[in-house]
Formats: sequence, C-alpha cells, structure tokens
Amino acid sequence: MRFVGPVVRSICQGLLTTLAVFSMHSVSADTTDQAKRLHDRIAGVPPDATMLANMKAELDAPTPDPLAAAMLATTAPEFYSVTLKNFAAPWTNRDQSVFVPLDDYIATVIGIVRDDVDFRQILHGDVLYTGSGGGVPAYSNSSNAHYEALSA
Repeated sequence: MRFVGPVVRSICQGLLTTLAVFSMHSVSADTTDQAKRLHDRIAGVPPDATMLANMKAELDAPTPDPLAAAMLATTAPEFYSVTLKNFAAPWTNRDQSVFVPLDDYIATVIGIVRDDVDFRQILHGDVLYTGSGGGVPAYSNSSNAHYEALSA
C-alpha cells in the first residue's frame, strides 16, 4: 500500500471516530457491514468484492486495525473524484456549495493530498495542478474549460 499523508490520515481518523459513535447504536453489525459502511463514507461508493474482503480482513485480524481498513478505502479513485472534491468545493464559492464544477483550486487540493505535499502549500505555495489528455483545452486563467473537460 502506498504511503498516504497526514491530511488523508486525519480524514480517515475523523470518519472512524464518527463511525465508532454510530456503531454503539448498532452492536449487531458484523465486520463485513462495518467495512462496507466505512468504504461508503470514505470513497463515496460501495466497495467491490476484493476491496470489501481486504477491509474485512483488517477488521477481523487478531489485532483489528480499523485505520488500515480505512486507508485501503482511500485507494479507490472515487476518494479523489468524490470525497476530496466535495471536501474542497465549498471553499471555492460564496454559497459554500459542493455542487460546483471542478476548478483549479479543487484540482490543486486533490493533487496536493494525492502527492502528499505539505497542505499549507494551499495557502502560500506557488502550486497549480493541471491535467493532460486528448481533447482537453489548455489551462487558462480566464476559462474553466480545462477542468470541466477533465471532469467530463
């Protein structure tokens, strides 16, 4: 498993704490259900069978490691395209809505987390994440077409 930075670890630990509080109310939940709920919360989508089995194994180990199970969920592409996008999106608009298109700021937050760059760079670093690919317009300060094409 690849190393994941302190921001991702903090997100996972926060979700684990929240889930622990809610789990007290559903004592009958088995580790398969717990792994599924954990993945749903972290990645925003249900896990595939392999991921579910791997997360369940972490929870069923002789010394259960819920953080390791949570970190597995961060390897899902949806963790970046859904969870981190929704994490950063409210910071980009006056209404603090998550229902905004991908833009340079959101893409940079996602990239900084993915690449384990010091998160303080968001505030003062000269950092800009752009994408590449066929048919993607070039980055422009005056248009969001580049990020909208990447999102599509």
